[in-house]
Amino acid sequence: MDRVGDRPSERSGRLVVIAIELLFTVVLVGAVPLGVGAIQLGDPAVDGWISRLRPFALPAAVALAAGLFVAPSPVAAVLAAPWQVLASGLALGALAAFVRDPGRWRPSRRLAVEISLGFLAFGATHATSFAAGFAPLGFAPTIVLLTAVHFHAAGFVLMTAGILAFERRPSRVAAGGVAGIAIGSVVTAAGFVGVGGAAVVGALTVAIGGLLIGAATLHVAPELQRRVARQLTRVAGAALFGSMPLAIGWAVGTQIGAPPFPLDVMLRTHGVINALVVCLPAMAGWALEDGR
Repeated sequence: MDRVGDRPSERSGRLVVIAIELLFTVVLVGAVPLGVGAIQLGDPAVDGWISRLRPFALPAAVALAAGLFVAPSPVAAVLAAPWQVLASGLALGALAAFVRDPGRWRPSRRLAVEISLGFLAFGATHATSFAAGFAPLGFAPTIVLLTAVHFHAAGFVLMTAGILAFERRPSRVAAGGVAGIAIGSVVTAAGFVGVGGAAVVGALTVAIGGLLIGAATLHVAPELQRRVARQLTRVAGAALFGSMPLAIGWAVGTQIGAPPFPLDVMLRTHGVINALVVCLPAMAGWALEDGR
């Protein structure tokens, strides 16, 4: 007879968490620091502050990634702390720029960067909570971890990809994609605290935003100067047309009580595509193009 800790359901649940941690590590260590290296607000004081924080992004991300694979504990929380401090510092800089901007509420590239940095700090808070074993609002650890992943991968990396595409070639498609990620992520979070139907509407809005960013990335990719950058951004843009329909199917299926795939299948498809074929190539492509 299996011991309680070795029951198949518990083992499979732990395997799911490990898979999420591995995908999160790819995004956290491989893509997010490159995104931090690409951001500029246009506020000299804040951009100077961000420049001073940039060198610490990769080591802090590596420390958090190590903490993810330690059992929730004070040790894991200590490993997560540098990333929490760095992400919070970036968000506070963005908040300072927002407050000083007289046109702060006007839709703009600057506002999009500020929102993306706020999402990064929100995701870092959930990652730290997971490492420390906290359960915000009583959510299960897997939900806390998935929230951290979403706000790093979609809320920061994908929004940054859309912002960079818009900077290279301003278009309504790129702007709509960035807006979709921003609005959809907020609506999704509202669903977590009990707003009826918000989680599904938010997921659909994020997925549509992702498709628009995919189209904008494919549109701008041929204009990049470096051949490898063109190839990487093409791969990332095209991959969004594979991962986002899966998210739409999952959201609709969940709403009608019949998700099309189990969570582990979504991780092996939607999760793997987003981490390995969207986030990493997109940020690497833009970093190469900018000579970073």
